[in-house]
Amino acid sequence: MSGAHVWGVLWLTILGLGLRRGEALSLRWEDIDLDNAVIKVGPSLQRLRGELDQETGRRRGRLAVVRAKTEGSDAKLAIPRAVVMLLRQHKVDQAAERLAAKVWADPGLVFTTSVGTPIEPRNANRAWNALCDEVGITRPDGKRVRIHDLRHTAATWLHGEGVDMKTIQGTLRHSRLATTSEIYTHLTEEVQRRAADSMDGALSRFGRIAQ
Repeated sequence: MSGAHVWGVLWLTILGLGLRRGEALSLRWEDIDLDNAVIKVGPSLQRLRGELDQETGRRRGRLAVVRAKTEGSDAKLAIPRAVVMLLRQHKVDQAAERLAAKVWADPGLVFTTSVGTPIEPRNANRAWNALCDEVGITRPDGKRVRIHDLRHTAATWLHGEGVDMKTIQGTLRHSRLATTSEIYTHLTEEVQRRAADSMDGALSRFGRIAQ
């Protein structure tokens, strides 16, 4: 199973379920019921800052699975059929890789390195940034597209399909409906600005033709 395959499954799982990066990286197969297309989301894999090493002057951090701060962050979500198919194949591929590996640290994790250890969140960021640089994707303001923007995209797609804001709030597990509304409003304004810029270009070309 190639690294590119693992990243692709991770990105599409985050997008399809509106997950946070840490939530996806902490997923375990026991949290996923593929037969009934249901997933239990809650903990988050994070790198915690350690104590300062007096000799080196550096802090030794550690990876840890952190429980959600709010009750709404723990939830059972329905899995889109496309993501179910993706995860089924990923499970088969991972099992084959695990059998071929000399060492495999944790057979329960959904997303791992080539030796079964948790994926470092910073490495996920690096892989995502490399993909965006390769295909030339940026945000309208010129800044980098973040992994977290996949979550925002999920909200926008759901709204575009006619899903009500309260349901989207439950899917993204926001504690406040206002948070969900603010994200969608911000993204809508960006889309409207791009549309206005496109119209401005069209009008300019029309003006030159009309002269």
